[in-house]
Amino acid sequence: MRVLWFTNTLMPAVYRHFGRTATGGGHWMSVLLEALKMESNIQLAVATAHPGLKDTHFCDKGIDYFVAGQPNRLSYLSFCQKDFKRCQEITKTWAPDIIHVHGTERFYGLLTKEKNIDVPLIISLQGLLSEYVHKFWGNLSRGERLRMQTFRALLHGRGWLFDYVRYRKAAMRELDIIMSGKNFIGRTDWDKAHTKALNPKAGYFQVGELLRPEFSSQSWSIGKIKRYSIIFTNFGSPLKNVETIFKAVAILKQDFPPINLRLGGTVYNFEGYHRLVAKKIQSMGLNENIEFLGYLNAMEMSEALSGYHVFCIASLMENSPNSLCEAQLMGMPCVAGYAGGIPSLVEEGKTGLLFPPGDAAVLAHRIREIFESDNLAMDLGAAARKEAIRRHDPETVVKQLLSAYEAIVT
Repeated sequence: MRVLWFTNTLMPAVYRHFGRTATGGGHWMSVLLEALKMESNIQLAVATAHPGLKDTHFCDKGIDYFVAGQPNRLSYLSFCQKDFKRCQEITKTWAPDIIHVHGTERFYGLLTKEKNIDVPLIISLQGLLSEYVHKFWGNLSRGERLRMQTFRALLHGRGWLFDYVRYRKAAMRELDIIMSGKNFIGRTDWDKAHTKALNPKAGYFQVGELLRPEFSSQSWSIGKIKRYSIIFTNFGSPLKNVETIFKAVAILKQDFPPINLRLGGTVYNFEGYHRLVAKKIQSMGLNENIEFLGYLNAMEMSEALSGYHVFCIASLMENSPNSLCEAQLMGMPCVAGYAGGIPSLVEEGKTGLLFPPGDAAVLAHRIREIFESDNLAMDLGAAARKEAIRRHDPETVVKQLLSAYEAIVT
C-alpha cells in the first residue's frame, strides 16, 4: 500500500536535508513514521508546504519527502492557489493508494474535494480550530488584548490581532474540511462528538498516538522530586491559561512558601503576550517562585519532569495534549482542567485530578491534595503510567492505523 502523508510541520529528515536544527512540535508524527516504515507492505511519502523553502523532493531511508515551497514569513495558517496546486501535483506524481492528512489546521484536507484526485483521503484530528477560536484570547480583558499588540507589529502586519484574524479564517476553512470529509481519525470523546455533529455520515476511526521513547524510558519517583514544585511545559498563548496557575501558586504560597513553578519556554519581555505574562508574575509577587526552562529536547524534558512534584495543565481548550500524556507515561501525578478531550485522558481520582478550567481556587486545592499526601501522588502516578503505556503502545497504535487505512482503501 502506497501512503502519502501531508503534515503541518517538517519531519526530522527534512530538517537534516536542509542542514537545520529540528524545532517545534509534531513529534508524535515522526515517531509514528519510524514505526510505520517497519511494515513491509507499506510504502511511504511525506509532503509539507513550508515558508522559506524551495520545492524539493528527496528520498531518505526508503521514504520520499516532498516540500512545497512557500514565500518566506508567510503565516503558518495561510496558503495560496499555487500551494494547493503543487500539493495536488505531488499527489498525482507519487500516485498513492491513500492520502493521510495530519490535522485540519491547514488546507490539505480539501485536496480531493474538487474530485480531480480520485484517491481515498483520511484526516487525523489534532486540535479543532473552530472550537479553539472561541478561547483564543483566554481570560484576558479587552485592555490586556490591546496591550498585547505592539505598535511595531501593527506596522508590519504582525502580532496577535492579525493572528486572530488568520485563526478565524482557518477555523472557517476547517469547518469546510470536516463537513466535506469522508473519513477521520480521532482519539477522544470530544473530537468524535464534534466531528459527528458536523458530519454525521463521516467514518470515524479510533487511533492512538505514539509518544517519544524518552518518556517511557524514565519514570517519576516520589523519592527524587523537589517538593512543592509544579511544572507546565507550554504556556505560549492565552488559550493555555497560565494565569490561572499563577493565581493557584499565589494561594498555595501562603502554606507552602518554597513553592516553585517551572514553565517550558522563555519569556521575551519585548513581545506582547510574553510581556503581559512577565508583568503578571511581577504584580503577583511571584518572581522568586517561577522559573522558565527555555527550550528542552525530549531527553531534557523527561529529566525535568522526573524531578517535580506535580504536572499541571490549565488550558481552556485541548484535544489530547501530548505534554499531559508524556507526564502520565512517566508516572507523574497530574492535575488538569476539565476541558475538551482531557476527560478521555484523565479519570478523575484515579489517573489524575481534574478542576473546572479557570478556577484557581479549585486548582490550588487539587495541587494541595497531592502536596499533602505522598500515597495519593504515588497512586495517581502509577495508575496514569499503566494507562498511558496501554494507550500509547506502539504495536497497538500501528495496528489501529493500518486497520483504518485498509478499511477505506478496500
